[in-house]
Amino acid sequence: MLARNFGLTASTFKNFPKSEVYIAKGPVPQPLPDNPKPGSLNEGALTHRYRLLAQAPTAFPGGTMRIA
Repeated sequence: MLARNFGLTASTFKNFPKSEVYIAKGPVPQPLPDNPKPGSLNEGALTHRYRLLAQAPTAFPGGTMRIA
């Protein structure tokens, strides 16, 4: 299927993993409490952020634009 989709020979993909390696294994999180305090589940590190307003906008006569 990969060879057909990418227009390459099947031998190009012969060394590709045969199992689902695109899903990484990680530690299992602790179970949630039965009755958490309101707002207590919103804590934690937000490590994957893209700050849209940190980039300079492109200016046009009609306004500005930011592309993420």
